[in-house]
Amino acid sequence: MANVSQEQLARAKQVYATIKQVMDSHNWSYDENEDELYIKTGVKGEDLPMGFIVEVIADREIVRFMSLLPVEIPEDKRIDTAIAMCKINEGFVNGNFDYDIKQGHVYYRRAVCYRGDPMPKASVYDYLIDYSLSVVDDYNDKLADFAEGKITFEQLMQTIG
Repeated sequence: MANVSQEQLARAKQVYATIKQVMDSHNWSYDENEDELYIKTGVKGEDLPMGFIVEVIADREIVRFMSLLPVEIPEDKRIDTAIAMCKINEGFVNGNFDYDIKQGHVYYRRAVCYRGDPMPKASVYDYLIDYSLSVVDDYNDKLADFAEGKITFEQLMQTIG
């Protein structure tokens, strides 16, 4: 971990324990790394599996959700996908899709800050995870359909706004 005070580390561990409680409340199995303060797991959405990581970053006092979508964009569709990512992200207030155009990978990322919050609230982290998973579930099939040639770029753009 970066330069972290003892107070920041203690707080981060409280937040991490709260996130584990949220995961346990959903009866989700997960891999955890208590030293690095992250949890790795996955769930099945309406159509595709959704793997994700929830990470507490102590020096920045944030919790970050990240999910790699289970689709690789073919090289001939990467520019169009970049345009689609811009259109999708335009509608978000918090959170966004990141796109590695070189590899064709799409990630969803969202973070919440816990600085100044006197007590970690499970409801905040439950919402972070649930909302993020709903966004991933909303878009992963559309992007997969486009990547696999089931829909055209124009059809993709119509489905995203």
